[in-house]
Amino acid sequence: AHELAQRLRKVADQCDLGKTMPLVAAGSPRRSRGRLIAITALAAAAFVAVGIWTSLHQVDSPPEDSGINRIAVLPFTTRGGEDWISRGIADLLSSKLDGAGTLQTVDAHALLAKTRDSDPEDLGPEEAVLIAEELDAGFFILGNAMQAGNRLHLAASMFDRGVSSEPVARAEAEGTPEDLLDLANRIAIELVKQHMGEDLRGRIDRESIDTGSYPALKAFLQGEQLWRLQQATNSTPFYEQAVGADPDFALAWLRLAMVYGWKPTNVKNAETNRAREQALERAVELRDRLSPRHQLWLDAYAAQVAEEFDRSVQLFSELVARYPDDVEAWDRMGAIKIIYNAWRHGQSVVIGKPDLERALELDPDYRHANFHMTFVRMAELDGDLDGDGAFAVFARDEPERQQEIYEMGRDGPDNALPWTEGFAIFSKNFEAAEWTTELRTDPRRHPETRGVGYV
Repeated sequence: AHELAQRLRKVADQCDLGKTMPLVAAGSPRRSRGRLIAITALAAAAFVAVGIWTSLHQVDSPPEDSGINRIAVLPFTTRGGEDWISRGIADLLSSKLDGAGTLQTVDAHALLAKTRDSDPEDLGPEEAVLIAEELDAGFFILGNAMQAGNRLHLAASMFDRGVSSEPVARAEAEGTPEDLLDLANRIAIELVKQHMGEDLRGRIDRESIDTGSYPALKAFLQGEQLWRLQQATNSTPFYEQAVGADPDFALAWLRLAMVYGWKPTNVKNAETNRAREQALERAVELRDRLSPRHQLWLDAYAAQVAEEFDRSVQLFSELVARYPDDVEAWDRMGAIKIIYNAWRHGQSVVIGKPDLERALELDPDYRHANFHMTFVRMAELDGDLDGDGAFAVFARDEPERQQEIYEMGRDGPDNALPWTEGFAIFSKNFEAAEWTTELRTDPRRHPETRGVGYV
């Protein structure tokens, strides 16, 4: 760790970051925090070194006449392939097209919210037009994948939402399943060439989902589908397989760090935290292999982990300005404002509400945003949005008002329980946290709720 900190300090000094982001010596009492600050410093240094920092800070949001064309890549229909192929190919193609010329792909979470209950077989141009309209996408792609033995055939059609009767571009590619990445490259290159008249081969070939290992690619795409369903624990082994098969798979390392960070409290420990730091450190080392979109994500997340919360919020703000449908970025920004800025700096809990509302507008079923919103709702239910609500009740240990909150949780639905638990735990009133948790074990509760209570 000491050697790492010295190396990162040297990089930061070369980029003149030392004055604005001092590194904590690895040998200091704050060893872990120092290491994470070093990680986020390297991310910032790389950001400057490639000449992107200034341009990102000069743009608050894409102007209306910026010429950006949003495109939604819908799940492919499949014949003979494995279950993950349908959304996996769509994810892969979406990554390839994002940033190609004027194209900007729709966020995967936002797209899932509109297609979650749809069978790809039922998605024709007419249905896709309605989805694209809801997602504010001017273009959309429909495709199919057919696998027979060791041969895989892909076909994709790009449509203009305003003229959806005929596609504006078509592309096909065939090979073995192990050629999937190359097939997606060929499809993307041909669609862009037909639509824009440009050959962006070099740009499309180098994208975040970039690995020479088919096992790594397959595991990553399977992990992505579970991650998008907010099953962090279930997605973890797939991301671990991905980086095991390809140690230079930058986006897989970033995802792995993120899923380690979402481990439930009852299974998170020092070993998990170290694993998250190591995964994040590796992602930073491979930062130049990420797309600009994921580079910004990495910088924002690294700043959050390093507890550089103001900087993290700033970077997430830039992220949603550029990609306004990024569900997870809106949620992260709102959560940081609520959990850290509000509770640590005495600001109103409601400070993060607009961000969470935006996340839930894009995906009403996004569990993380719903969980974070419960803290806002708890303050609202307590009739106080000025930092003197339920959190203060637990922090100041006011028994009478705690009893009111206890009764509200006791008589409320199961999804009301995280409110009382969260405010008690984060205020470090562990005695109150114990009795709020016991509310889960009430025989009237759902078995899963009771099980969590006993854990």
